[in-house]
Amino acid sequence: MTDLTTLAGRRLWIGIPGPTVEDSTRALLEEVRPGGVVLFRRNVRSLDQVRELIAALHEVLGSELLISVDHEGGLVTRFHQELTVFPGNMALGAVAYREPSMGEHLAEEQGELSARELRDLGIHVNIAPVLDLATRGDNPGITIRSFGAPPELVEKLGVAIVKGTLRGGVHPVLKHFPGKGDATVDAHLDLPVIDDTSDQAPHLRPFQHGLKAGARIVMTSHVIYRAMDSERPATLSSAVVTDLLRGDLGFDGIVVTDDLEMGAMQKHYGFEAAIRDASSAGHDVFCIAHDPELHHRAGQLLREGAQSGAEWFGDPTEITARLDSVCVLPATTAPDPVHARTVANAIAGRAVTVVRDDRDLIPIPAGVRCVVALPTLRAETGVENPLRGEEDASAFAETLEAAGLDLEIVQLGTEPTSGEVDALLARAGSAARLLVVTTNARFLDAQRLYAQRCLTAHDGAILVPIRNPFDAEVRPPDVPASIVVSYGFRPPQLRALGRVLTGEIASYGCLPIELNPL
Repeated sequence: MTDLTTLAGRRLWIGIPGPTVEDSTRALLEEVRPGGVVLFRRNVRSLDQVRELIAALHEVLGSELLISVDHEGGLVTRFHQELTVFPGNMALGAVAYREPSMGEHLAEEQGELSARELRDLGIHVNIAPVLDLATRGDNPGITIRSFGAPPELVEKLGVAIVKGTLRGGVHPVLKHFPGKGDATVDAHLDLPVIDDTSDQAPHLRPFQHGLKAGARIVMTSHVIYRAMDSERPATLSSAVVTDLLRGDLGFDGIVVTDDLEMGAMQKHYGFEAAIRDASSAGHDVFCIAHDPELHHRAGQLLREGAQSGAEWFGDPTEITARLDSVCVLPATTAPDPVHARTVANAIAGRAVTVVRDDRDLIPIPAGVRCVVALPTLRAETGVENPLRGEEDASAFAETLEAAGLDLEIVQLGTEPTSGEVDALLARAGSAARLLVVTTNARFLDAQRLYAQRCLTAHDGAILVPIRNPFDAEVRPPDVPASIVVSYGFRPPQLRALGRVLTGEIASYGCLPIELNPL
């Protein structure tokens, strides 16, 4: 017979405040008894510390507790130096768009190698891959977290990641069902709405293939899809979860919400109502990432719903069966960090793309004076983990200097002022090359104006988007331009970018998105 109190707790995946199980955290865990704990960067100090933390969590909650983490690679990483940081999805997409077999091979390798590193720590679930299509440049929440725009590209790389992750002893999570590539609002901040003229069928294809590849966990999205449910986001929609995912696609694994603390939920729905409605829609698990008070409230609500037999709670026997179907996978082969770094470097090197070179500015010859304008990085979405500008400058500069360039780095603010741009252009006046680095010009007006001024005023300007390749859309359409994209700013990507710019290696990647100049 199902223990209803235990089942209520199993339906929660929660975050904890720090790197150890403090008394207050222990008390919360003993009260709520969640079925999963999601680790964030705040929980990581070292590999040994993470192992000790996970052991302490099992001591409190038992061996069946699922430990999960968002470790997508690229923009979203929780282990910055402790584990291998892979370049991210769109870098794989840039490789695969030119050579599909190589891209799929590297994706499967990445999935397995990353999973082996996570499983060695005691982590059972990686909340990845992102299967959303990068169909538009004004979607702030996806960009390079996507493999690209073509559904067939995304589905093949998603399948490769799923297969590799499972082989490495970790459960993948397909997100964000049913695909939010057409959204124009970041759900961390507010509620996106995709109108009823959008064809959602292509966006579903990667999820269909990911399920066939063996994925047993799906995360839904805080997005209203007018064509499916005119009023309720997927999180709260039985049309999306029960009718489409469970009915049409036949999925009988775990369906988990995205974090219920995100702006899309908090601004528009009451917390308890959101849990009740998400459960009625067909979710098994509710993710609440941060606030202990909300963990208390959710635990109490679910216990009351289970014990009273509330209709919104769902069928306890069916929910238990789905939760039981996702067991802890056995550990597999030990991690191979040397091979993992080799694969990460191979992806980074093959991904760098010369989008255009109207002025024949690439490669940059040795001995040339080159000014690099580098705006400071900051997180642009609620899940990003940006590196500091100084670290980026170091990784980039070392490669350019090793190639013999007479280099000067100019640090700018995230949103450069007109005075900063004036000073930059004055300093770059005698330089043969000006590398106009952008981190999010597509969404920040000040960065857009900085990029446009530099491309117009300096004959040796090369636009270098290091975070978002959609930044290439800001180029003045009537000005010849040279544009190189790296699909991310992790050190292996910046070293590869430098090697392409100086001609040490050829540009191999192919842009897996469609650019539409503004």
